[in-house]
This record gives sequence, C-alpha cells and structure tokens, in this order.
Amino acid sequence: MYKNSIIIIFCEECGEKNRIVSGNMSGRTISIKCIRCKEELNISGSSISESARIGGESKFISNLVLEYRGKTIEVNNKRTCVTMGRRDDNDLVIDDRRASRLHAFIEYRDGRYVLSDQSTNGTCVLLKGRRGVILKKEEIIINNSGVIGLGIVVKSNSPRAIRFSITV
Repeated sequence: MYKNSIIIIFCEECGEKNRIVSGNMSGRTISIKCIRCKEELNISGSSISESARIGGESKFISNLVLEYRGKTIEVNNKRTCVTMGRRDDNDLVIDDRRASRLHAFIEYRDGRYVLSDQSTNGTCVLLKGRRGVILKKEEIIINNSGVIGLGIVVKSNSPRAIRFSITV
C-alpha cells in the first residue's frame, strides 16, 4: 500500500462515500465510523487494491470520459472513481426520481473500468456494437464507448443517457 493514499470506502448501510488517508496500512485492519450513519466500517490494508487510490504513482494508458447534460468528467490518475446518483455529493448528479441517491460508480481497477450498480432500479448499459444489459447490484467491465441509464432503459440518442468513451 502506498503511503498517504486517499481511499474511498462506500458504506454498505447508507451508501455514503467515506474518504480516509491510508498512511501505511499494509497488513493492518482499521475501523472508522461512517460520516453519515455512524456504521462501523472495518478496512483491511491487505484487501485494498491499488485501484482504490486517488492520485499517486499509477500510470494510466487511457481515460474514461463521461458526458451528461453538458457536464464532462474524466476518470484518470487524478480521479480513479466516479459516483453517480441523485444526491448532491455525487460526482455526477442525476436529477431523476428513478435514480437512487448513490446509484452506481465507475472505478479504474486492475487496468479496466468497472461499472458497479448499487441501486434499487438497476442500471442500463449499452456498449457500442453489443447488446444492452441491465445490472442489478452487479458489475460490468466497460470498454470503447456507449451509454448508461440510471434506473431507466436508454437508447444511444436519449437525452437522459450518460455517454462514455475510453480514449488512449
């Protein structure tokens, strides 16, 4: 584990995004309280992957670009995780009652971009050149380009679609 990395830990109880500075956690387990619901979160230094870090020395060979209603967000070596949902503290705020407060997140993990659904209503993913899938508390590796719908089925030309593309 890298010294003084910022780690994002999602609370399973309320979905809150908790940030901690790791220090040297190698092999140690620490406990923190969720900043929202005060649930105890146990974090093992050996279970935290390098992809959980923000910044640091990672060398990315690609960027994931998300576009939604005029807003653009990149996942890269400065931002390795992007949250999406209805709550104002998400990186990409979706103003739609069908989206959950913390609906989904995309993280760079082991050289891949992984979309994880955390919602009640599911996440629709259309990858370019492939059939669409609906995720319900599942993950999918996303590549090339496509669109994402939070709580709704979207088409590539839908104004409610979150567009994504991976650039090298």
